[in-house]
Amino acid sequence: MVNIINPVMMLLMLFYLTTVETSDNFFSFSVKQGEKIVPLSHYAGKVVLVVNVASECGYTDGHYKALVRLQDKLGSTEKFTVLAFPCNQFGNQEPGSYNEILSFAKKNYNVNFPIFSKVDVVGDNAPDVWSYLTENIKQPTWNFWKFLVDENGHVVEAWGPWISVEDITQDIIDVMEGNYSIKSRKRGEL
Repeated sequence: MVNIINPVMMLLMLFYLTTVETSDNFFSFSVKQGEKIVPLSHYAGKVVLVVNVASECGYTDGHYKALVRLQDKLGSTEKFTVLAFPCNQFGNQEPGSYNEILSFAKKNYNVNFPIFSKVDVVGDNAPDVWSYLTENIKQPTWNFWKFLVDENGHVVEAWGPWISVEDITQDIIDVMEGNYSIKSRKRGEL
């Protein structure tokens, strides 16, 4: 009986470890976009800049304009995209509904990247994808935090809103080209 249990237990442990391993990547999550559920696996193989956005923040104008330019410049390569997540946690600066937020971003900035449904990015109500993003990096304390995710779904860097999109563009290109030194770090070292 012991000989039967041990192989079964080993298989169960192997299955569990494999499941945990494969779910530990940005692309293993799904998120809400309006009424749709979007699997982030749709973006697998791309370098992704994830940003928590807000419509009524002092950083709104500069960041939205820069993110649109970045998407124009790098998104055409099919190897990069910006993903925006509206958030009302910081200063109540994203009070609108999903449709109002989308309308604002398209009308004022001609946004050319996906905008997902409003989320909390920190705390108990944050979706699993945001828990993953902030697991080993300082958590956002304001709007327009930027998280760089490599083509394998691993977080390689994060920047606060005081760091401009222009200042991180070369880092993004380096990750796209496989030349970014932080890529070799383990997640716990970020």
